[in-house]
Amino acid sequence: MTQYLSGYVFKVPFTILLSLALHLTDAKAQAFPCDGEAYLIHESMAELSAIDQTVSPFTLVSIGGPFADDINNMGFRSTDGLLYAYRRTGTVEVVTIDAAGTLVGLGVGGLPPAAGAEYNSGDVSPDGSVMYFNLNGAGALHTLALPGLALIQTVTLPDSGRVADWAAHPTNGLLYGGDDTDGELAIVDPAINARTDVVVMGCPMLTATCTANSLPTGSGFGGAWFNAAGDLMLYENSGLIFQITGVATANPTIISTFSAPDSGGFYDAAACARDAMPVELLNYSVE
Repeated sequence: MTQYLSGYVFKVPFTILLSLALHLTDAKAQAFPCDGEAYLIHESMAELSAIDQTVSPFTLVSIGGPFADDINNMGFRSTDGLLYAYRRTGTVEVVTIDAAGTLVGLGVGGLPPAAGAEYNSGDVSPDGSVMYFNLNGAGALHTLALPGLALIQTVTLPDSGRVADWAAHPTNGLLYGGDDTDGELAIVDPAINARTDVVVMGCPMLTATCTANSLPTGSGFGGAWFNAAGDLMLYENSGLIFQITGVATANPTIISTFSAPDSGGFYDAAACARDAMPVELLNYSVE
């Protein structure tokens, strides 16, 4: 490209123009608000929806898709308001999705290949600095820097039961998920290879797979997120959503059960609740 200015001729390299175009494209990404809204992706349909948690039963509001490939291991990055996820079919890579439903591939960076499988259990840290990649709550837990995707560390989690999604706690940064093998709450400190499973008190809706002081077993909790009240929400693949309070205490308790707006597939969910949380919750942490 040639530019003329006051009698001088400037040739701008194509690489500079391309870089500028990419920068302008990135600047147009529409951010999601960090207000407790949750987002759900149906893996096999590759559709992204917002979960309306203000009505009962919850409903889904379509945002984007269907995408060409399966998307999972999704988390909300608070610093840019984008969803980060793992595209595990087609061009396998980390992707972003914005509020307009636009998907952008980022490559794999330092993420090791998933040995014979894929990643489905992960999230983004509350401060947006790292993203976690894991498969079903056991084995390798990879921590990658954002936005550059450099591999920071890998720890090995014990095989203590299947966890289909992790949610990062907004204040203590630990990972929480539903273990559908034993019906317990699984907790991971991502800095070390430590996983603890604890009994969940109560079960408001008794079903064939849900007894008192137990989560349902066998179906998988494909979606996990924290709401603005600081409660953990678990989206069971077979059609129920469980609200658990006190996850950072000795007695996490199921306080509500909702009919899921969609069932019969594999899901992943993410949310950003920190900006909508009361000050007393933001100032509370557990060592």
